[in-house]
This record gives sequence, structure tokens and C-alpha cells, in this order.
Amino acid sequence: MVAANRQSVCGHVARWLIHDLRGPAQALTLLTGIMDDEPRQTELPIAETLREATSHAARSLELLDRLLIHAPVGAEAGPVSLLDSLRFISSVYQINHTPVALEIGSAGVDRLPAVRGVSHELELVLLNLVLNSLQALRGRAAGRILITASDLGTKVQVIVKDDGPGIAPALRSRLFEPFVSGWNVPGYVGLGLAASRTLLERHGGSLAYAPSDEPGATFVLELPAVGPADDSGGE
Repeated sequence: MVAANRQSVCGHVARWLIHDLRGPAQALTLLTGIMDDEPRQTELPIAETLREATSHAARSLELLDRLLIHAPVGAEAGPVSLLDSLRFISSVYQINHTPVALEIGSAGVDRLPAVRGVSHELELVLLNLVLNSLQALRGRAAGRILITASDLGTKVQVIVKDDGPGIAPALRSRLFEPFVSGWNVPGYVGLGLAASRTLLERHGGSLAYAPSDEPGATFVLELPAVGPADDSGGE
């Protein structure tokens, strides 16, 4: 179940990154040809564009490489920087050009303690929740996904909330069952929430749906806190 979900999520997000790489790749090809033909005085702006395109391509390739790293099944849990994982999710999401905004709550995020888990599994869980929200907001001219995190002492709580249509009451009791989905869309196999809960519970975490009178859907993750706060600073 976890492996099938990972393949689905990674394939979906990899398409964002591959699409994003086409622009800088085309620019590099075109500008290299221009530099072979044009006089020297035109090469300064071309060189700057080349630097930007190369940097862009390198960053996308780094994200793709990290996305596709496969931790072995049953990998030993250790201290994981939640801040680093949130930055990764934010960077990947920025590649996907969508009217739905992803916001990471900044207050206190840079002082969160490390959490117990496996970094790639935590990132898969976060990507699952973001993709679910994005799917719920499909077709909207605008939308918002908000991720916030707070230190509860022995645990770190992460809340992922969107302003979409929410979860139908009849579906709520079955949300975490395999192959249960609120929509019939190619590429979404209904394993995301079940796999995410399994991955978190493996290392003492939890995942729950939080019903609310406000519009949208809210999911709450709780992760065991380990080690000191992350002092690497926010972005």
C-alpha cells in the first residue's frame, strides 16, 4: 500500500518538475546557439540569462533527485528536521504553477524541535495532504492551503488546512481506509491517507481529520519530538 502510494505521488510531482525543466533547457539550447552567432557586445545579457537558466535547472534536478530517493522499507527512525521537510515541500510546490497558494505558517517554525521519523516518509505524508487539498480545489480561480506547526512539548503538531469544499459527512468515517476517495480522477488511487497514517504510526505519530464548521478540510499530524529546537532559521 505504501509503495503504491509512493509511486503515485512521486510520479505526479515528478511531472511538475519535468515540465518545469523544459523552459530552462530550451533557453540553454537557444542561447548557446545565439552566442555562436552574435557579436561579443550582445553576450553579457545572454550570459546572465544562461546563469539563471542553469541555476533553475540545477535546482529542479536537486528537487527531483530528492523526491526519487527511496528509503528502504522499515528504515530506522531518527531525528528529522521538520523545518527542512517543510522547505522541501514549499520548493516543490512552487514548481507547480497553480492559482492555489501554499502558505507555511512562519511564527515559531524555525524553533521547532526535531521529530522522530524518516525524512522521506514525512515528506511523502505532507505531499499526500497537499495533493489532496490541491485536488479538492481543482477548477477554482483561487484557493489556499495553509500548513502550520507548533511545539506541544513532547510532540510537534502539524495542521494542513485548505479552503475547499471539505469532506462529505458520509465519507468521514472511511477516510483512512485503502482505496477510499472522494473523487474519481486518474492518478489518484485512494491510498494517500491510509498510507500516510501507516507511515506516521510506525514511529509513534498520528494523523486525524479534524471536522470544522469552517469551509475546507483540516488534517492534524502529531509527531514525537526529539532533540533541541532547529536553530537553522526560517526563510
